[in-house]
Amino acid sequence: MSEGAKVFISLGSNVGEKALYLKKAIEKISSIDGVKIVKSSSLMETSPVGITDQPRYINQVTLLYTDILPDELLAKFKEIEKTLGRKPRARWAEREIDIDVVEYEGIQMDSEKLCLPHKEMLNRLFILKGCCEVMPDYMVAKHDSTFKTLYFKGLERLKDQIILDIKP
Repeated sequence: MSEGAKVFISLGSNVGEKALYLKKAIEKISSIDGVKIVKSSSLMETSPVGITDQPRYINQVTLLYTDILPDELLAKFKEIEKTLGRKPRARWAEREIDIDVVEYEGIQMDSEKLCLPHKEMLNRLFILKGCCEVMPDYMVAKHDSTFKTLYFKGLERLKDQIILDIKP
């Protein structure tokens, strides 16, 4: 496999064995032909957004290389979510596992199924922090800024979002 495009994904869980769901999701993602996991951020405990009356999340951002196109990659992630036992619920409700494509190098799109970069990226401090951890100087073309710049711009605006680092 050639190195492929840089793809940043976010993972989250706030049901059951949260860290275990993330670990299993990463294992399954790494077994996809044509995907190479490069680096993952630290685990973060975060406050829920949207529906706030639910348990805190464990979140992580992972950088991978792939030549799999975004729609197909998202379909593979949805299958992993299903395999790991994600139950259908309302938008922003609790979930066993959530895997989102945040940024896909060289591609901007806005379809019914997928928006790249992720439309909520700038509104989720954990995503900005995680992306900054794995590749701070990566340039997000649509926003004409690096992850590091986007993270520091978001700190004040998103200060109500609690992030606690989880020590291994």
